[in-house]
Amino acid sequence: MIGFPEHLNTKADYYNMMKDWPPLYGDNAERMLDALANLEATATIQVPVWPKDYDPDDPKRDPDVQPESWDAVKDPNGKLFRLGMSEDEIQTLISVVGEMDPLINGSATMRESMDKGRVDDVVSLDTTKAAAAGLPGAAGVKTQLAKAAKNPEYAKRLAQDGYMENITKSWVEYRNAVVEGVKNA
Repeated sequence: MIGFPEHLNTKADYYNMMKDWPPLYGDNAERMLDALANLEATATIQVPVWPKDYDPDDPKRDPDVQPESWDAVKDPNGKLFRLGMSEDEIQTLISVVGEMDPLINGSATMRESMDKGRVDDVVSLDTTKAAAAGLPGAAGVKTQLAKAAKNPEYAKRLAQDGYMENITKSWVEYRNAVVEGVKNA
């Protein structure tokens, strides 16, 4: 496959775009998020809420009466459900693409910075978001990066020990386990 697909028609299509690291969607994270959000939107339909005592099916009804509001109700025929997916499943995938993947990309970039001795880039990883996304070891990473930012020798030692490379690997493994877990649920 070259580029982002025009259509994602099956559950397998969505999961194929997300499996492994880096994911097939590559630099198209926004398009992947849009595709997942559009799929999520198919889970509900909007139905009118008519005024009390108004029957829209009555042939003698007033045609100018408008619905008071619209309610979103679950649509069992929505594409999301026809593909055999759940609302929780799609929320997890959105979280992976929108929260985890940018952090993993950031840790990989940071690893390259540390390898090149550019300590000023070291504190750019938002470990608070990493912890919120559930990425393992985020609190420890924050402590290590704070030390590295203050001490260039410590940063070099972390780089030589492959610290960020190991963190990135563990985050990728966790991310892939989340995707695989929700796929098989």
